[in-house]
Parts: sequence; structure tokens; C-alpha cells
Amino acid sequence: MNPAGDVQRGRIVLVWGPHGAPGRSTVAASLAHGLAASGGAILVDADVEAPSLVQLLGMAEDSSALAGAARLATHGRLDAESLQRVLAPVGGGLSLLGGLGRAGRWRELPPASMTEVWLQCRRAAAWTVVDVAGGVIDDDIDDFTLEPGRGAVTADLVSHADVVLVVGGADPVGVRRLLQLLDEVGSSVTPTGRVEVVVNRVRASAAGPSPQQALREALARFGGLEDIVLLPDDAATADACLLQGRSVLEGAPGSALGKALSALVDRIDPQAGTARRARSSRRPLLRRSRRSRRRDSAERATGAGGMAGSAARSKGTRRRNARTAGIQASASLAPRGAVLSPQRSRQPEPPRPAPPPPPPPPPPYWTGPEPIHGATDDPDPTPGVDQGGGRDDGGPPSVPPGTGHHGH
Repeated sequence: MNPAGDVQRGRIVLVWGPHGAPGRSTVAASLAHGLAASGGAILVDADVEAPSLVQLLGMAEDSSALAGAARLATHGRLDAESLQRVLAPVGGGLSLLGGLGRAGRWRELPPASMTEVWLQCRRAAAWTVVDVAGGVIDDDIDDFTLEPGRGAVTADLVSHADVVLVVGGADPVGVRRLLQLLDEVGSSVTPTGRVEVVVNRVRASAAGPSPQQALREALARFGGLEDIVLLPDDAATADACLLQGRSVLEGAPGSALGKALSALVDRIDPQAGTARRARSSRRPLLRRSRRSRRRDSAERATGAGGMAGSAARSKGTRRRNARTAGIQASASLAPRGAVLSPQRSRQPEPPRPAPPPPPPPPPPYWTGPEPIHGATDDPDPTPGVDQGGGRDDGGPPSVPPGTGHHGH
């Protein structure tokens, strides 16, 4: 931030462009990060249609800081101190003024209040980078409410920004939209600062085998543009930085896209580029010193831990030796045949009960011929006397009447 206040007046860079997501927010975040090296920078998300800088930088999504600053300005309470309270520090001298939570809240940014917000931003930092919605500006006054249109804030910024950065795509559709928007700049709005044209995602698959030459010739022929900035298509680097919540110039300054964005920062402010390179040259020394301190601390911790571990191991060895000696002494005093455990002697087991007697054998079964009914159980009957009680006179045995049995 700029402590000098009104003594030095900061500058505003407006990042604008046609519809189609050509990469305005990506360029704005990296540009603000690079310009922060010279006096600090404020990155403002003034996109009233699709704000995204909070997510792009991995910041906490709270209430709209930009709407809060506009309310303070409306009530005359916006000053340097209150502006610092609504700003979110990003790091490296960069602060973020988050945008609206949803697109329907654009009426919370009245142009008169936003003029005071831009004035306080100029006083607080050397650079203010403002990311706005793309497309043709709609600043017509509503006939019913007599309120300015959705694009009134963008129209005011185009007229008062120090630098207007127009970002377009490198494919045929993006080039056509870029030329149409530049025609709009000349007819409806007139910037007071310089205009820089940036063509993003330059690739051979969309512009031919020599994409840079083809784009320069097309823009010079149909738009009269001779000096433009070309940014290469590096989707892998952009995606990796998005996952990390950092700008490309912060997360991957050595990549092809990072080097092109660094050249864009030098084009806007050469002093910021010099300060950034000086800061980057000190980083390896700081990293080496930090690694040396961490290595020394680790070695000291390892040495102390090794001594403590050796002492603990020696103490444990002495305890095991003493316990073994005690067990051997107890074994020598015990009677012969006794068995001692290292922990305690085993108690004798109680006698087991005797098994129950086997069950009695089953009664024998008769396996001979079927006995004659009515016969006695006398094993030795009297000879000469039949089983009916008669004498043995050689005749048939007598059968008692009513028995139903007959002799054979």
C-alpha cells in the first residue's frame, strides 16, 4: 500500500474484452500480482455478471467487499482506514476487493459511489487493476426507474482509467468479437488512457501453422492494429495454478505463459518488472538459508534423539539382564523338577473328575425257535408225563378244554 496518501496518485488498469471467456480474470490476476512489486496493488472484481476472482485466488467467499465499500461511500464514511477493513490481503503487496455474490446485485454499485471508491483506491495503492464484465457496454438510463444501466460502472472506468487492456481470444470467433468491441470503443466510449490489445491462447490448432504471424496480419488488416500482445496457450499451467489458488505469474513464472505475462507487466510498468526480478533473485538465497536452518535443526534433533535412544536402549538392556539373573537364581533354589516361568510359577491344576460308568448292556434277545404257547418254564420236565399233566401211556396228550390248541 501507498502510505503517502494524496501525495502520490495511483493508476487504474481496466481489464475488459468481448464475451466468450477469453481469459480476462486470469490476465487481471497475474497483472495485479506483477504490478504489486512497485508500491502495492489492489485487484478489484467489478464483473457484475460473473465474478470469479475470489475462487481464482482461493480466497474465502464472504459478503461482497465491493458492495460494502460502495455503501460506505454512499453514506460518506469511506476513507483510507475503512477501505483497509474491507480489503482482503493476498500477499506480496496485493489486496483483493471481492465482487458481488450474484449478478442481480449490480444496483448496489451506483456510479456516483463507485467514483469515490476508485478515488480511495488510487490513494491507497500505486496500481488498481479492475476486472469487469465482457461485451458491449449497456449504460442506457432506464426509462421507468431513471437508473443507469448495468454497464454504467464499466463505461465510467473506460473513460477514466489510465490503461485499458482489451483481452480477446485467438480463434476466428474470438478475433471477430475483438474487432467488433474495438469498433464500439471508438464510437460509444472514448478512453482517456492508452489502449493495449491482448490476444490470449495463441495456438496453431486454431490459427494455422504460424499462429502469431497470422494473428498479427489479420488484426493489422481488419483493425489497423500494429502493436499487440500475444499470450501462448498453456492450459496445463493455467489449470495447475487454478488448483493452487494462485495467479500464473505467482505460481508458474518460468512457464511460457508466465514469461509472456511478465513481459506484459514490463510493458505496463517497467519499474514493477525491475522490482519483481530483484525480489525473485533474492528468493533462491532465502530458500537456501531456510534449508540450511532446517537441516541444522534436524541434525541437532537427530543427535539429541540418538543419545536419548542409546541411553534408553542401555537402560532396557540392564533391566532385561537383571530380570534374567533373578529368574536364574530362583531356578537354582527351586526343588528338582519344579518349573518356573519368567513371570510367575504355574499353579497345580485341580484333579479332573472320574468319567461316568458305562451304561448297562441291553438284555439278550431270544434267537432260537419260537416256544410253544402253554409250555412251562421247567427246564427238566418229568419223563413220561406230558405237559398237560397226563401220564405217558403212548396215546396222544390230553389238552385241557377251552385252550384252543391242538397237539401235533
